[in-house]
Amino acid sequence: MKRWFLIAVLCLSVLGCSEILNSSSDDTKDVELKQIIVDSINVIKPINSTHQIVITYNPTDTTQKGVQYISSNETILTVSADGLITTHTSGSATVTVKSTKNAEISTVIIVTVSGS
Repeated sequence: MKRWFLIAVLCLSVLGCSEILNSSSDDTKDVELKQIIVDSINVIKPINSTHQIVITYNPTDTTQKGVQYISSNETILTVSADGLITTHTSGSATVTVKSTKNAEISTVIIVTVSGS
């Protein structure tokens, strides 16, 4: 009799724990990214200089964080994976900041590089 009681208690404990584990994973909700905001949409820099792009996600608690930086003309400027623009020659180019989670969400920075 004691053996059956212990087996019953053990089964209830295991079932109760698995239900708690399953319910906690359902509490995590995906917060959709609506917009990527950059610190400046027009940047003017001299040749051989740098500018760090600062981004903010909207909403700030989104679970869809992650961006890719794309230069429209790598002769004029390059941009690193962490958003550091390096200018090389005079001209204008754009940097597109694109969500890695939703390709439809992006913003563009216009960079003018001046100098001789």
